[in-house]
Amino acid sequence: GSSLRRANVDGDGVAHLRRRPADATAWLALAWLRAPASRADAVRLGSWAVGLDPTSAGVREASDTLRSHDGRSRR
Repeated sequence: GSSLRRANVDGDGVAHLRRRPADATAWLALAWLRAPASRADAVRLGSWAVGLDPTSAGVREASDTLRSHDGRSRR
């Protein structure tokens, strides 16, 4: 199911980060993947991404969105 897919993608992301630990966008993607399980961990990962690439407006905006996202779907 979707939890198995999420676990596979999470594992792929972690493997990528082992090879390229300074990839801010990969840290941000991992933050979004982990957000449903732990908002606090996701916010920390997003902040880490901003620290790795503080000049990227896109990374900062995505991290800010993650931090302010309340977990509810906006339809």
